[in-house]
Amino acid sequence: MLPFALLLWACAAQTTPEWRLVSEVRLVLLDVGVRGKDGNSVSGLRREQFQVFDNGKPTPLTSFLQEDLPVTLGIVTDASGSMIRKRAGVITSALLLVRESNPEDEVFLVSFNDTVRRGLPPEVAFTNQAKVLRAALLEQQMAGRTALRDGLHEALLHIGNGSKQRRALVLISDGADNASLTPEEEILKQVRAAHTTIYTIELFDERNPERDPGFLQRIAALSGGESYRQQPGARDLEAICRRIAHDIRSRYLLGFAPVATAKREVRRIRVEVRDSVRGKLTARTRRTYIAQPISEEVRR
Repeated sequence: MLPFALLLWACAAQTTPEWRLVSEVRLVLLDVGVRGKDGNSVSGLRREQFQVFDNGKPTPLTSFLQEDLPVTLGIVTDASGSMIRKRAGVITSALLLVRESNPEDEVFLVSFNDTVRRGLPPEVAFTNQAKVLRAALLEQQMAGRTALRDGLHEALLHIGNGSKQRRALVLISDGADNASLTPEEEILKQVRAAHTTIYTIELFDERNPERDPGFLQRIAALSGGESYRQQPGARDLEAICRRIAHDIRSRYLLGFAPVATAKREVRRIRVEVRDSVRGKLTARTRRTYIAQPISEEVRR
């Protein structure tokens, strides 16, 4: 007679199926900001007040969070020659942004002029230490041309290495680009795929013929973020950064299961918020997501 363990092995070997069913489930996460009629962020809303539309069709939420969750935060700064006179304001505002953020955020720096550089020491991918960030910002030398799209490209690549569910970039620039190798269409593809909320701040300079505020507005809107413009001589850059930090900490995280698709495709997203007391509310989130094929197939 076969030993019991060997008998079990023999039975398992005889009954091992030749076919197996494979099922995949994916979840789409949306980082959603809500503003009231006064333009201020709205917190304290409930799950049932949100409705998500996937390609125009309502879809139920499978997850909902409204907490001050830590984020992976990238601060992307223009270090070109046209920014020399604005250097002190940029450094002060970037530090304010970090100070007003969640202390558990993981932060990284990217600067760009003729080339693109990560601002932190090589062995430090992310940090939440204000001293480290301050030292890195003070080391930035502003000179040369502007490779804005290249800088954003690098930041979108690096933010994927972060450990937080929520991701945000804050880009500070005068809006010009005269040195990038990365085409705009490539950046737009990255923004669609990155699940990252982007805030842009244009330090307005009407004398600069190469400025392109439309690009900054497009990437912010596509990602569900917001685009700001500081007027010449205005001293509101710190107020803008404080507003952005508050917005990041007040956002909602929604999740839904996408409808099965046979092919990879770009789908449009819309989020509506209902509140009978506050009146009309505006939800801001990314406008599209890339749906991957969800297969339930039999494999040999």
